[in-house]
Order: sequence, then structure tokens, then C-alpha cells
Amino acid sequence: MNGKGRNLSVVRSLFKLLLVLLAISVTGGCMRAEYVPFKPVYVIDEKYVISEDPVSAEFRQNIKVVLGFYGVPYKEAEDGTILVPQRVWSDTDTMWNYTTKANDPKWLRQIQ
Repeated sequence: MNGKGRNLSVVRSLFKLLLVLLAISVTGGCMRAEYVPFKPVYVIDEKYVISEDPVSAEFRQNIKVVLGFYGVPYKEAEDGTILVPQRVWSDTDTMWNYTTKANDPKWLRQIQ
């Protein structure tokens, strides 16, 4: 193999390595879910409003039941804050639905 052929071979090898590294970084980023605090969502004057008020221990317990029912992964921070994946939290309508169910004793009784 002449010098030009070897150079082309090295360039191809480096290009393949670059593609593999890029694929690993992209899939690794997708597999790692970023978790964010769950905040109750209410409808006020026909608009979604995200509550910044602290949630009660009862609500935290209820929202864990709701998330479990729907198969939503969650974590609990040391301070008791419920954390959900960012991709789940970004759907405000669904977060309102979960909040509504967590505040509905009849619904909670029906699923248990």
C-alpha cells in the first residue's frame, strides 16, 4: 500500500471512530432521563397554572399512587419532593390530569 492509500485508510478509520463516538454520546443522552420536581397544575380562568406552593404529605402520597397507576417513573428527593422525568413534566395537560386525580379521593379509592 502506498502512502496515499495508507492516509485514506487512516482517514476512514478516524471517520468510523468519530461516528461511533457520536452515536454513543447521542444515545447516552437519550437514555439518561433528567428528573424535575412535580408541581401541581390547576386550571384557572381556562389557563393552566403551575402551583409554586409547597405540597402536603397527603398530596405527595397521592401523586405517587397516580404516577404508579400510569407507570410513570419517579424519584423521591431527600426532602420528600417528587421528581418526574422532564419529558413527562413537559406535557402540562397530563400534569393537570395527574394533579386532578391526586386530589380526587373517589378516583383514588377506585383504583386501590
